[in-house]
Amino acid sequence: MLSSLFATTLFLGASIAASSSNPTVVCVAGQCLQGYTNITLGATLSASGAATSLQLLPGLYTSTTNPELLHELLTSSNAALVPSPGFSANSSLPFTLALEPGMASYPGANYSEQATFHALPQSKSPGNDTATPLTAGSLALASNVWAALAPSGGSSNDRVIFWDSSPDVSQLPSSISSGSLSLLDIQSASCSPPCSGAGLCSASGTCTCPPGFTGESCESCASGFFGPTCQACPSDCETCDQGISGSGRCLQPIVSNAPSTCNCVNGQCGSNGQCSCITGWTTADNGTACAKCASGFFLDSSGNCEVCNLGCQQCADGSGDCVTCESGFTQNANDPTSCVATQSTTSSGTVCPDGSFSSGSNCTACSPECQTCSGPTSNDCIICGAEKYSFNGSCVATDSNGVCEGSSMIANNNKHECDNCPAKCTSCKISGFSVASTINQAQCTGCLPGFVLSQGQCVESCPSGTFLSPQDNLTCTACDSSCGTCAGSSTFCLTCNNNQLASN
Repeated sequence: MLSSLFATTLFLGASIAASSSNPTVVCVAGQCLQGYTNITLGATLSASGAATSLQLLPGLYTSTTNPELLHELLTSSNAALVPSPGFSANSSLPFTLALEPGMASYPGANYSEQATFHALPQSKSPGNDTATPLTAGSLALASNVWAALAPSGGSSNDRVIFWDSSPDVSQLPSSISSGSLSLLDIQSASCSPPCSGAGLCSASGTCTCPPGFTGESCESCASGFFGPTCQACPSDCETCDQGISGSGRCLQPIVSNAPSTCNCVNGQCGSNGQCSCITGWTTADNGTACAKCASGFFLDSSGNCEVCNLGCQQCADGSGDCVTCESGFTQNANDPTSCVATQSTTSSGTVCPDGSFSSGSNCTACSPECQTCSGPTSNDCIICGAEKYSFNGSCVATDSNGVCEGSSMIANNNKHECDNCPAKCTSCKISGFSVASTINQAQCTGCLPGFVLSQGQCVESCPSGTFLSPQDNLTCTACDSSCGTCAGSSTFCLTCNNNQLASN
C-alpha cells in the first residue's frame, strides 16, 4: 500500500522547501535523490566518516543494493540505523524496512516532521470506545491494516475508513480534511472471516475477543454471559438465559449449602462445614458423607434408603432381603425380606394367640397400643395397633398427611412402620392419608439444596415447559401454553410453541 506512494514522495520531496538549509538524500533500493525535504518516513542511515546521512524509505535492503553511496553505507562496519516511530531498528543485512502493524501520523504532508505511531490495540472493551486526537498532515498505514478516523468533535456517523496511506490529508474531502482528526479504531484486516464488532483482529490474523465473548469471530457470548454486549449473568445465578439473544433471566439460582460443598451426597451442609444427613443415610466407606444407607435401611432401585421390614436389623441393598434379624425373630422362609417373631409360649407349652404374650404360666393381653407384642411388658409391640406405626421402638400416630409424629418420615401401611420419603426429599406427605394409602403415593414437599420440586418429586432441574418459581426457588411451575420454555414467569417465553418467535 505504501509502495505506490514512495516514488511520488521521493520526487515531491525534492521540490518542497524545508526549514533546513541543508539538502537531504532520500533513498529506496536502487535509487537515491538529493533535495530539500522534511520527510521522516522510514529510517536514517549514517556512518562515522561518511559525508552525509541517508533517509531510507521502506523496502528491502541487501549487501548488493545500489547505488554506490547507499551500498557503501549499508555495508559499512560502523553503520547506524535510526528508525522513525513505528519502524524496527534491525540493521543486519539483508533487512526489510517496514512499518510495524499500526499507523504513523505525520504533522506535515508527504510524511514530514516528527511522527506519532499508533500500534494495533491489544484488547477492546465493548461500549468503551475512546477517540485519540491526531495532528495529521499525512498518514502511513502498515500493510493489511485499516483505520477509522473522524473529525474531532464529530460523531461516529462521520467516520471515514482508511485502507491505504494518505500522503496529504488536505487533499481529502472537506468533511475529513477541514479540521483536526480523531482516531476511532485501528485493526488488522487479515482476519477471515472478519471479526464481529466486539472482536479485535490481530496482526497474526486471529480475532481477540473481549471478556464475555467467544467464537472464531467473537460472534457469540461465552457461557455465563448474555445480550448484545455479552454481560455477565447475575452474580446470584448458577445459569441464566444466556447468549447474544439471551435476556439474562435467572434459570437456576446459586444453591447455598449444597451437599457437594462439604463432600456430602444426601444431606445438608451446615455453616461449620459439617453434613447433616437425611434419615436413613450415613458416611460411606470412602469418607463421603451421607452416601450409603445406615443400618436398618437398604438402597432401593430409585436411589433411596428404605427402612428394613419389622424385625429385621440389617438388610441387603437392592433386594431388601434381611441379613440379620432382631433378637426374638427368625427369617421368614417364604419371604426373605421379612423376619417373624418367635411364638410366645407359656411355661406349660401353650402358644399365646395374637394380641397376647407369655408372662410365664399365663398369656397376658397386649396393650391397646399394640396389635401384637412380645413382652416382657404389654407395651413391647411387634406390630403397632390401629393408626399407630413403629418408629425407633415406639408406636407413634400420624398427622392427616401420614407424617409420623416427631419425625419427617411417612407412614407405610404395608410395613406397619414409619418409612423414608422419596429420594432427595427432606419432607413429604400423602394427601388424604388413610389405612388404604400406599407408600408410592408419597409426594415430596421439600428437597435437598440443589434439587427442585416437580410433580411431587425432587429433580435436578425443572422439566421443559416449566420454570422455577421465584417466590420460593423450589417449585417448578407450568409455562403459559404459548411458550415452549420460559423463565421467571409463565409468560416470559424463551422459546415458543407452534413455530412462533419470542419477542420482548
